[in-house]
Amino acid sequence: WQFKSPSKQPAISRSVYGRIHQVLMNNETRLLYTTIGGECVVVKPNAPAPQVPVIQTGKVQLKAPPTVARLALGAGKPFFIVPVGKRIRVFDAATGSELWGGGGSEELPAEISTTPVFFKNDSIFLVGCENGHFYGLGMSDGRRGRNQSLDWSAGTLPFKGKPVVKGEQFYASSFDGKLYIFGGDGGGSVNEKDLGGAAEAEPTVQGAHMYVGTRGANGFYVLDLQRNFAMVKGFSRENISGGVATSPLADGKYIYFGTDLGSFYALNTGKKFDLAWTFRDPSQSRMVGSPVSLGGGRVVFVCANGTVYVFDD
Repeated sequence: WQFKSPSKQPAISRSVYGRIHQVLMNNETRLLYTTIGGECVVVKPNAPAPQVPVIQTGKVQLKAPPTVARLALGAGKPFFIVPVGKRIRVFDAATGSELWGGGGSEELPAEISTTPVFFKNDSIFLVGCENGHFYGLGMSDGRRGRNQSLDWSAGTLPFKGKPVVKGEQFYASSFDGKLYIFGGDGGGSVNEKDLGGAAEAEPTVQGAHMYVGTRGANGFYVLDLQRNFAMVKGFSRENISGGVATSPLADGKYIYFGTDLGSFYALNTGKKFDLAWTFRDPSQSRMVGSPVSLGGGRVVFVCANGTVYVFDD
């Protein structure tokens, strides 16, 4: 089925930015999301007035997608983790109270351009910035402090999307068209892969393979992690319409991704990674965010024109 929002051009402060998270709170399901204008919102399905802003981080347009996660230091409760300028701010999803006494983390040397992730056994937040550096912020106090040496760099162009953590390493895509692999102790990259175009969305790892899309001529890659990122399969602009605009979703049977010209693709997993099926939005509106699996073979995609698609394989 398909639903189209009444307004094709919603106010910027109300536009959802990043993923919509389904979370169990007080034994009831809630939907948590953040708007591009910095509002953290909790949705109670079927309520008369479902949208309840929990906190407003300020009248600022966010430059990196926020996230929602359960924190050990918060007794496992869900928190909004929002990059705001050169700081990250962390809010209790149930109460709106802020960690670290309010005001956010220590200010970093440049504005944050990636979604924060956990690293070092969940002891730090790992964030990428517009100056081409990644920094580590302590989970307990939001400061670099003894983590001052945890500074990773590769050039001067911004990192985008969300880094992928795998053990003591992490992978990140940059606007210079390369995928970088970093070790756990700071410093330069330990390996890199030229993608031939800027990757705006984070790569996805499943098993021995990494899936990553770019906005360049070489649109989508399947890479082998066990063979020094050797290319297993590639899809150029001759095979797909538009640059890849979403993080890939791997659900075991298919790999899904969407483009900035409104095309949605499903690749078979296995040895061939051939095209299973495709769909195009009639208005060729850009696919936004990332596809979300509902389980049971159903996947959700969202277009910039306010259209939501649910596909059944």
